[in-house]
Amino acid sequence: MTFGEYLRAARKSAGLSQVKLAMAVGLHYTYVSKVESGAVPPFGPETLEKIALVLGVNWEYLFEAADYCVYCKGKGKCR
Repeated sequence: MTFGEYLRAARKSAGLSQVKLAMAVGLHYTYVSKVESGAVPPFGPETLEKIALVLGVNWEYLFEAADYCVYCKGKGKCR
């Protein structure tokens, strides 16, 4: 499963549209759409933490799906 597929599934499970998710974390909905479709890379670590809170999912799952290190929270300090 790609990050975009994971994000879409988590968003739909939370009952949110792309527009509502985007508004909740301060993004434009077209950016959410592009990430979900794989047209652009996953969001940065800080945005992923916000998304995790809004979706009610563990941030570690989002980080792993986005291929970020969960130990340094994607800061690259442990690689």
